[in-house]
Parts: sequence; structure tokens; C-alpha cells
Amino acid sequence: VDNGTLTVNGTFAPRQLMVLGGKVMGSGTISALAGVGNVGGRIAPGNSIGTMAITGDFVQSVAGVFEAEVTNGSADLLNISGQASLNGTIDVRTFGANPLKGQSFTVLNAAGGRFGTFSTVLDNITGLLRPTVSYTANTVVVTISAPTFCEVAPSAPNCAFLDGLDGATTPAMQAQIQALQNLDATQIGAALNSIHPSRINGQTTLGFQFGDLVKMQLGHRSSELLWQGMGGQPSATLRAATQIASTGASADIIASAALAAMQTSSPDGGFGRAGWSVFAAGDVGTADTTNVSG
Repeated sequence: VDNGTLTVNGTFAPRQLMVLGGKVMGSGTISALAGVGNVGGRIAPGNSIGTMAITGDFVQSVAGVFEAEVTNGSADLLNISGQASLNGTIDVRTFGANPLKGQSFTVLNAAGGRFGTFSTVLDNITGLLRPTVSYTANTVVVTISAPTFCEVAPSAPNCAFLDGLDGATTPAMQAQIQALQNLDATQIGAALNSIHPSRINGQTTLGFQFGDLVKMQLGHRSSELLWQGMGGQPSATLRAATQIASTGASADIIASAALAAMQTSSPDGGFGRAGWSVFAAGDVGTADTTNVSG
């Protein structure tokens, strides 16, 4: 084979198979009396995830590539009845769902013994996950690893907390950690910041304040119409406003501003009506809360 793709899904029995270029794939058996040599092509077991068998020996030289696809729970396998002499590249890539950190897969087994190692490991797994290749006397094993979140995004305030949860026994929690590990390294910082507790607390607080706003504005408008009907002054002249411009506006700041807001008295000199409005502009949203008494 020096070009194109040879797919073997049954039994293919040449005296010898030399892969000079192109690709040999499939889930069949190659029965070659003089063995299979990958000089400059690509050996890719399976049609997706699958097993290719070689009856005889297998040799891969420095320009050859062995392609191993992995998914959650399974991987390709090249099963050799004779010896395997290895060099060149192993290309580990994802098919379908990403594998999980800590999973291990035997991707090559040689009953007659394994000699040599791959000189290059190509990582084509998406996200933070990466393949680590190890060897036994007869096998090649791919183990899925990943850097810690603090290694990828050291400035994220919750990276150490999430690293401590990695490997958690709670399935729901581990599923969330695995989802983060599937993200590209360039996305991790933003993802960790978006789930930081202070951000979530701020969004929850502002949600409650919005509900308070609707309730108070309805009461305020009803009172205003009643007051005007009785000859009072428009409440717009009676309200005081405090504006806050802060990228870190908190509930304490909003409360402090509200207490410090100006209060005005009713036309008859009594303390029958007071109003305050607070506007908070922060990195988690905007709230406008109006409180009316009287």
C-alpha cells in the first residue's frame, strides 16, 4: 500500500504487507506469512472503535504512524500473534465521547513480545485530557491524564477547591468536573470564574432585589396617584436617589447607600412620606430598588 485506504473487514492473506503510505484500517484479520511492515503509512484498527488482528509479526519504522482511537470506556486494539517492533508515532485521538481522566486502554498486544517504543506521541484528544503511553513486555497501554485546574488557570479563585473535588465519589459532582476537563485550556479561566460562589451569590441577590423592585414600584405608583388626587406634590420631587457605579457592588454597599439616602417630608411638614432609589451597576447585573413609606 503506497496511497489511499485499504479497509480490511474480513480476512486478507497476502504473503507480506508493506505500508509505504496511505492507510490500512478495519476490524478484520491480516494473515501475512512474512508479516506486516509500516514504513511510512498509517495503521488504524477498527472502522470506528474496533480491533484489527495480525497473524504474524508487525514492524513499524520511524516514519510510520499507529492510530489509536479512544472513547469513554473503550479503545482501538491491534492484536498481533507474533512480535511487535515499534518506532515512529502513536496518534491518540477521540472518537465520540471523550474518555475520562484515569481510564486506561490496551491499544496494542503482541503475543510474541513487544520490542521498542514509539518515539512520538500525538495528542488529539480534545479539552484538558492528554494521553500517557506506557509499555509492558507484550502491550502498549494508553492512560488518560489531565493537568490540575490551578496549573491551567492559576488566577482562578476556586481552582484549588475544584482540584480537591476531582475524584469525588459523588457521581453528579464528578460529572461536572469531567465536563470542565473537556473544555479547551483557553476556556477554563472564564468557566471557573463564571461558577465562583461570589458571582452566583451576587446574581441571586440581584434576582431578589428585582422582585422587590416590582412590588415597591406598584405600591409607589398607587400611592402617588392617591396623593396627587388629594392635592399633593408629585412624588418625583420627594424622592432622593443615590447612584452607585462599582464593578464589585455588593448587598452591603447597596444597603448602606439606601440608609444614607435623602429623605423628604410631606407638604404639611410631617414625616409622612419618604422615598429612596438605589441603582447598582456591577459585573453581575443591574438592580433598581425603590422603597416607599407613608
